[in-house]
Amino acid sequence: MKKIIMAVMLLAFASAAFAAPYLYISNSQFKKISVFDTAVNKVIGEIKAPFSVKDLKLSPDNKYLYFLSSENNSLYRIVTKNHRIDDDFVNVGYMPLTFEITNSGKYAYVGNSKSNNVSVVDLEKMEVIMDPIQMPGSPRAVAITDDDQKVYVALGGNAGVAVINTATNKHIKTIETGADPWGMELKYPNLYVSNEGLASISVIDVRNDKVTNEVITSDTPRGVAYHNGMIYVSVMNGVDVFETKRFEKPASMGLDYVVYDAAYGKTSSGNKIYIAGYDKGSATGKIAVVDPEVNEIVAEVDIDGWPYYLEIRKIRPTATHVPTSTSTNTPKATVTHTFTNTPTYTATFTPTNTYTKVPTKKPTRKPTPAATATPSLLSEDLRGKVTMSGQPVASVKVKAISKHNNRIVEVKTDSSGYFKFNKLTLGAYIISVEATFIKEKAVAYTVNRGVENYIEIKVSKRQ
Repeated sequence: MKKIIMAVMLLAFASAAFAAPYLYISNSQFKKISVFDTAVNKVIGEIKAPFSVKDLKLSPDNKYLYFLSSENNSLYRIVTKNHRIDDDFVNVGYMPLTFEITNSGKYAYVGNSKSNNVSVVDLEKMEVIMDPIQMPGSPRAVAITDDDQKVYVALGGNAGVAVINTATNKHIKTIETGADPWGMELKYPNLYVSNEGLASISVIDVRNDKVTNEVITSDTPRGVAYHNGMIYVSVMNGVDVFETKRFEKPASMGLDYVVYDAAYGKTSSGNKIYIAGYDKGSATGKIAVVDPEVNEIVAEVDIDGWPYYLEIRKIRPTATHVPTSTSTNTPKATVTHTFTNTPTYTATFTPTNTYTKVPTKKPTRKPTPAATATPSLLSEDLRGKVTMSGQPVASVKVKAISKHNNRIVEVKTDSSGYFKFNKLTLGAYIISVEATFIKEKAVAYTVNRGVENYIEIKVSKRQ
């Protein structure tokens, strides 16, 4: 546990406003957190910091808002009663990007993107309790089961999702999923993992750690929010909505800017989905407000800077599991602060002392367990037929070109014009037909699960 001494102007709000609740917004352009009142869809204050802000999470009792700074490799906390940055902070690994808090509220698991490991933090003492848990890739998102027994860490590239057993704090297996994960949402028994590189959502059953579906989305899926049997996925310029039984898409919404995180909140005006987005050419970003009852965007609110991560009060399950600590740290005295309420205003956080960075030693890499063998990415056959003027075209090349990795698979039509691609990985493809006597023809097709993947391609004679 370390201390920072700062003079601050308190950001005070009427206690009744906590029923709204607040949406907290990190900013990838400016060093601050915006405080958004969901009752009036308006930014009512800012918490400014002398360092960058990445992921942010509320404690289960909502007394603290924790946030990461990759600028100085540390985890900080804010007292939500008055939005004052607390004295206590803790150094973690190199370039922390993401974290999650156990439902017991006792521990945080912090994904360090450059040191490829996970730090375990005792939140009462604000201390790391053990050596970092080495990962077979760079952490991008973290999720924890309702009973606090397993931690899931989505890893960059094609490294999959690592599973940590919190009883031993050991990496026990790796689940093969899509490519370039961005976010995760866990709603028992499913864990939803967004894959930017594959344009899909991997669905993992946390009871057996198996991938049960690969849901094809629009380009660049990022944030995922769950509500009432539906998942809301922020995609390149909009929101995809999927029901979670058959994973059909009943709705989608377009936006005029690139979007990032998504969050569900139960507010005084009803259930809402919040989407953060911005264009780098603009000085302001947006928070889009979605009404899930009608699946429509009901408000778009300007935000100074570039909103990125979102956090709002959650209804959490009761957890009793406690991770095993390998440390014998001596408890330290609790620091008690006295706060004075001041009139409501948009205040700035102004440090008066210079903060000295505490360097974090890069941990020595330790052997990691071998990845547990899991089924390959979900795949389906694609069948089709090539015709010209209603007649089958035999013995022509048909290519399937993946839009995700440019991999090309080639087959030929049979005497009846039919063709078949065996076990194509789910996703988007360009299907092209080539022959010297026909005009080349290419069509787009998405291979999905649970449907009949069939396409008829009509070609014409080359003149």
